[in-house]
Amino acid sequence: DQLAAVVGEAHSGCGLAQIPAYSKAGMPVVFPETYNDKITAGDPADPNLPANPPTIFRIAPTSTYYSSFIADWLINGLKATKLIQITDNSDYGIGEKAAMQAALASTSIKLVQVAIDAAQPDYSAIVSRVKAENPDADAVFFDTAGIADGWALQQNAIDAGLVDTAACIGGPAATDFAGYWRAVPGGAGCAFQQVGLTSSQYNDMAKSLNDRSNLALGHGARNYAFESYDSVLLVADAITRAGSTDHQAIVKALETTSMVGTQ
Repeated sequence: DQLAAVVGEAHSGCGLAQIPAYSKAGMPVVFPETYNDKITAGDPADPNLPANPPTIFRIAPTSTYYSSFIADWLINGLKATKLIQITDNSDYGIGEKAAMQAALASTSIKLVQVAIDAAQPDYSAIVSRVKAENPDADAVFFDTAGIADGWALQQNAIDAGLVDTAACIGGPAATDFAGYWRAVPGGAGCAFQQVGLTSSQYNDMAKSLNDRSNLALGHGARNYAFESYDSVLLVADAITRAGSTDHQAIVKALETTSMVGTQ
C-alpha cells in the first residue's frame, strides 16, 4: 500500500508476467531492459496485455527497433543471402524471432532460426548440426538474452567452424572487452551491435557510473546498467516534479519528462 512506483524488469518474460498486476493496481513502472514488443504494444491474444498500458513505461529499444539495424546491415551492407539467427526460448527470444521475420519478410534473404535452452554448459552439438545443415549461410546472429550463454554459444560455434565463411554477429555485452575475450578467445572478426552510447560520448554522470562499475565489478558499465540507472532517475524526477507519491500524479509526471540522464 505504501509503494509509489516500480523500476524493473531486466527480462521480457518477467515484465510481461507482471504487467497485469501493475495495471490493476495503477502502479507506475519503468522497465529498463525489456525488449519484447508486447510490453507496450500488447498482445491481441491476451486480454491481460492491452496495447499502451497507461502506467507502463520502457526505455530499452523494442525487438523490432533493435532488429531493424541488424537487418539493414544484412541487406544493404553485407548483402547477405542466408542468415542463421540463434536465440533462446525466452520471451526475449520469441520477440527477437518475430522481429527478424518481419524485418526480412520483403527481402530475398533466407532466414534460419534456431532456439536454444538457456544455461547449458555446452552448445557444440547444436552448432555442429546447424553448420552441417546450412553450409551456405553467410551470416550468423547470436541473439540470446543471457550474456554467459551467448558467449559460450559463440565460442562453440567458432570452434565448430560455423562462422568460418559467415559473418559473426554478437550482442551488445561485447563492449565488456575483457570479459568478452576471456569467454570468446576466438572472436576476432566478430561484430556486435552497440546499444547506448560509446565511451567517447559519455557525459559526467555516465563517466561516474562507468568508473564505479570498473572499481566494483572489474568491467565498465554495460548497457543495461545505464538503462537501470536512468530508470531510477526518471522515477525520482517524476516524484519530485509531481510533489507527491500518488500513482496518477507520478504517471502524469513521467509522461512529461524532460531530463538528461547517463544516456
